[in-house]
Amino acid sequence: MIILNLLPLEEKQEIKLNRINQMIFFYGSVLLAIMTVFVILLFCIELFLGAQLAVVKKMTASNEKNPAFSAVKKMQEEILTANQNLQAIDQIQSQQKYYSVILSDLARFTPVGVEFSSFSFDSATKKAVLDGHSATRDEFLTFQKALEGYSRFSQIDSPVSNLIKPADNDFRVGFSINN
Repeated sequence: MIILNLLPLEEKQEIKLNRINQMIFFYGSVLLAIMTVFVILLFCIELFLGAQLAVVKKMTASNEKNPAFSAVKKMQEEILTANQNLQAIDQIQSQQKYYSVILSDLARFTPVGVEFSSFSFDSATKKAVLDGHSATRDEFLTFQKALEGYSRFSQIDSPVSNLIKPADNDFRVGFSINN
C-alpha cells in the first residue's frame, strides 16, 4: 500500500512542529509532576525529622534532670580523667629505662663471697659505679675477670686500692654499659 502525502510543505512543517510541541509539553508535564512529588517527599521528611529532633531534645532535657543520668555523667568525667592520668603515666613509663637486666647479669656471674652495697648509673654517659665487699682478694679478682669478660660492659675501671687487702676487702668498680 502506498501512502501519498499531498499536503503543502508549510502544513507538513506545521504538523511536525505541533508534534514536537506536544512531546515537549508531555515530557515537561511528567518532569514537573516528578519534581513536585520529590518536593512533597522532602517536605514530609523535614517535618518528620523536625518532630524526631523535638522528641530527642525533650528526652535529653528530662534525662539531664534524672539523678541516674547525672551519676553516669559524673562517672564518665571520672573515667576520662583517669584515662588522661593513665596516658600520662604510660608516657612517663615509656621514657623510663629499666636496668634490672644489668643487675641480674651482675648477680649471675658474681662469685660467692662478693656482695654489692650500692649501684649507681648515669643514663646520660651510660657509666655505672658498683660498690661492694669481698671476703678475699681472690674472690674479687674472679669477679673482676668475669666483669671484663662480659660483652655488655666495657671500660672497666678498678683502682689498685681494690687489691690492697688480702681479706675483708671493700671495693669500687666503674664501667660503661653497652647496649
